Amino acid sequence: GLEKYMLLVQWGVTVFERHSVQNCEKKSGKKSKGDIWGDLKEEMLIRIRKLMNLGLNRLWTSSPERDVFMIYYLMENVNNVKKNGIKVQMQHIISVLVKKYGYGEGAKTGIKQNLNYFEHLGEAMAEMVEMIVVEYGSGYLIDDLLDDIHKSEIKGEMAKTFSKFLIKISELLPKETLKNMSKLIEFLDDENYVMRCGIVEILGNVINGYLIGEKDEHGVKQMKTFYTILEERYHDVNAFVRSKVMSVMSGLCEGNAMLISKRRRVLELTCERLKDKNSNVRKKAVQLIKMMIKTHPFCLDGGELDDELFKRKYEELKERLEREMNLGMNEIGFKFVRGGEVSVEGSKESKESSERKSKPSESERESKPSEREPSESLTDKDKNLTRTDELHLNEIQLQIKYYKDAIEFVGSLKQVGPIVQQMMGSTNKAEIIEAIDLIVLFYVYKIEKKSEMIKRMVHLIWFKENSNSVVGEEEEKKSLKEHLINCFREILMKDLNVKEIGMNLIKIINECKMAELISFEELISLMALKEMFNENLINVFWGLFSNLKIELNVRRGSIIILSMICKVKKEMIKEKMEIILRLGFEDDSIISKYSCIILQRSSNFNKLKKTNLNEDYGIRWKYDNLIFNKLKLFCINQCNKEEWLPVIEQIFVEI
Repeated sequence: GLEKYMLLVQWGVTVFERHSVQNCEKKSGKKSKGDIWGDLKEEMLIRIRKLMNLGLNRLWTSSPERDVFMIYYLMENVNNVKKNGIKVQMQHIISVLVKKYGYGEGAKTGIKQNLNYFEHLGEAMAEMVEMIVVEYGSGYLIDDLLDDIHKSEIKGEMAKTFSKFLIKISELLPKETLKNMSKLIEFLDDENYVMRCGIVEILGNVINGYLIGEKDEHGVKQMKTFYTILEERYHDVNAFVRSKVMSVMSGLCEGNAMLISKRRRVLELTCERLKDKNSNVRKKAVQLIKMMIKTHPFCLDGGELDDELFKRKYEELKERLEREMNLGMNEIGFKFVRGGEVSVEGSKESKESSERKSKPSESERESKPSEREPSESLTDKDKNLTRTDELHLNEIQLQIKYYKDAIEFVGSLKQVGPIVQQMMGSTNKAEIIEAIDLIVLFYVYKIEKKSEMIKRMVHLIWFKENSNSVVGEEEEKKSLKEHLINCFREILMKDLNVKEIGMNLIKIINECKMAELISFEELISLMALKEMFNENLINVFWGLFSNLKIELNVRRGSIIILSMICKVKKEMIKEKMEIILRLGFEDDSIISKYSCIILQRSSNFNKLKKTNLNEDYGIRWKYDNLIFNKLKLFCINQCNKEEWLPVIEQIFVEI
């Protein structure tokens, strides 16, 4: 009776599944009667699993009778694999067959055949193998399976599926994958770049998933070996492999699996890839550098990568070490030298030179008992003192090494700057966005303090975007202008009070040339339009401009920025007109020029349409206004000076 019931269940599953697939093909997605089977399928598989757990070895007299319950044919349907409940039950059934019915060899053959013909089964087969090994304790299967894959010849489309399978296996079972790593690494010599990409990712998964927890000497040695293999792939002939290596390295940085001893070498190799001919490789290189900055290990001083601070502390520690080594002699005549060794200063001559001399006679030794070696009279207290001093000096030496490594790391990062500036001239929007984000990190972490990168970056405000281009990544869907504005906000305004923000902007503006000022004008006007310049910040600029006691450059920068803001905020000029007329036309031509530009922008009369003359678009002054008298007198007084001609030109434009 049980045998008939099992046959009926197996037959029902087979027929209903075939009928369901045929209906789906005919109706092309429309609802059909065959869809009812989809609701019963998981329940039916659960019943089969329960029957298999009963141990029905005596029910089948031959393997073919048992093999009909291998439900691989259900896995061929993509929809079954997409439904997690059905997928898990299918995996459990095969796992039970492997454990209780000795179906290991058949399961291995079935897995390989499915990987050969069905691309969607790559990860599902890996999850099933993990279930067999972990939950059902059949660890031998993975070793045999990986050995068979190593001996197989993988070509064409098969490579993609096998690569997915191996990557998922290394993610789920990194320890078991490590045992077979010597076989899998041979795929790095494969002509198919898909397999090479897969092995690169497998190396990353093994390091991140298992070796990071192995602190013994053997584990560290294996990690270094794998890092060396990954470094070699930086020069792979295929751009996809080069990109994959840097993606893996980013994952290792994020998982804190990057060896400190390898960090500088990886950074150097990544900097070389910034000049790669492939734009995707350059993009991945920038992403890796960003991740290396965010996960750097030099956090003793707040996490910023300020090389000036590092150099100062490095020099202070060196001086301190020299001082303590030269003057740190204890009371019993011992001092420490580099490397923590102890030297004796009981006499002017060292021990080595005294040994080279002729040995004194016995009477001389008796007559000079005070010249015996000091080590013979060391007490336990003295020995503890020497050990404490040695540990103290070793600690200083470690700190010196720490700051030396930090200085070298920042130095390598600074070499990236000029290359990233060139990348901002690319026509690839994604590449430009990555370059901008890296520059932002340079200023946030204080790697770069000069404004050269900012002045180069501001010209991107004129970038013309192609609205017809299809963009896949979410970050690239944003407008480049919006991204640029947000980046400037983070560099110049984040976590600062209004006075610090104002001084930062003034400092940059005073260093700009005419072309850079034009770009900054567009940027600041857009930022003002988005209300990033609040009333308090604008009042700071007016206050700095009105203060005659501060430096002239600060007043100049303030009036220039105000002229940029008032391009979109004309209402702020009405209240400050008296300040402009009183302080704007004094003895400085730059202040006078931009004061006149502010007055020009107080009115939009030249932009009014004839049909809308009654609308309030701006201010139009009467001819007898005092402003005209002020401008007329200014022109008469300054017209004989050549440097004032640009100012007079602006006055005529204003009139």
